[in-house]
Amino acid sequence: MMRHHTVFVFLLAAGFTASSCANGGEESRFKRDGKSLFYNFGGCSTCHRVNADKLVGPGLAGVSKIHSDAWLKKWLKFPEKTWEENDPETAEMRARLGEGKKSKPGMKLVREFSDEEIDALVDFMKTL
Repeated sequence: MMRHHTVFVFLLAAGFTASSCANGGEESRFKRDGKSLFYNFGGCSTCHRVNADKLVGPGLAGVSKIHSDAWLKKWLKFPEKTWEENDPETAEMRARLGEGKKSKPGMKLVREFSDEEIDALVDFMKTL
C-alpha cells in the first residue's frame, strides 16, 4: 500500500511541475503582448487610463499621435533621464500637462521592461 502511495505522490508532483512550467511559458508569452503588459504585468493601468481621462497620470488616448515611437520607447525605458534631458517632445509634454517646473517626473516604473516589451507597449498605445 505504501508503495502505491509513493508512486501516486511522485506522479502528482511531476504533473504539477510540468503544468507550472507550461504556465510560466504562457505568462512569458502574455507579458510580451502590450495589452496584457498594460493591464496585468506592467502596472500601467494603476495610474493610466486608455481614454483621455486622467487617473493618477494622464489618459493615454491619442498619445501615439502626440509623441514619436522613438520618444515613447525612450520614455518607457528611462522616464527620469528623458525628463532631465527635456528634449522638445518632453518639453511639450511638460507644458501640456502643466508640469514644467517639476524636478522629477510623476512616472514611476513598477519594473524594468525589456526592449521587446517596450515595443509591445508602444504598439498597444497606437491602438488608443
